[in-house]
Amino acid sequence: MKKLLFCPLYFLFGFHAFGQGNYEIFYTDSLLNQAENVNSDSEKIILYFQLSDFWSERDTSKAFSYLKLAKQHFPKHNGYFQGLFHFYNAGIYFDREINKGMEEYMEAEKYLKRIHSKTAYTYRSKLWNGTATKNERLFYAAYLSFLNSISSICLGVLQPKAEWVLLVL
Repeated sequence: MKKLLFCPLYFLFGFHAFGQGNYEIFYTDSLLNQAENVNSDSEKIILYFQLSDFWSERDTSKAFSYLKLAKQHFPKHNGYFQGLFHFYNAGIYFDREINKGMEEYMEAEKYLKRIHSKTAYTYRSKLWNGTATKNERLFYAAYLSFLNSISSICLGVLQPKAEWVLLVL
């Protein structure tokens, strides 16, 4: 009876769990296939950016390699794609090197602020959100360090010292 009860659960959850690993393969293969078969350089660049973004949390070397592929298709002196390049580069550094990520976000802002389009505004709002998140993390880390130092000072003052024990005796 227990086996019959667990069979439907396996089919509901087992296949779902089994399919999770394949999702990455299908998604990235689909994007890569599209990037290789599309004729427009602009579309190739966007697809390579999407691949880079996908791999930024999983495998940074792949993420950087897709950024490099995107850059090979840039038109000369195109501020929009330069800005997106720095935006996605900052995304790779987001949790690893906070200062480098902040520099990349500010570099993206330099390019994107000159472009007046809905997508440029969207990317600018995302980069300022990322900047605020990074600043919040830095502030929180500094706040914790401050609390730690204050608590160690307070505990040092309040803790009985060996000399006090000798004086009492």
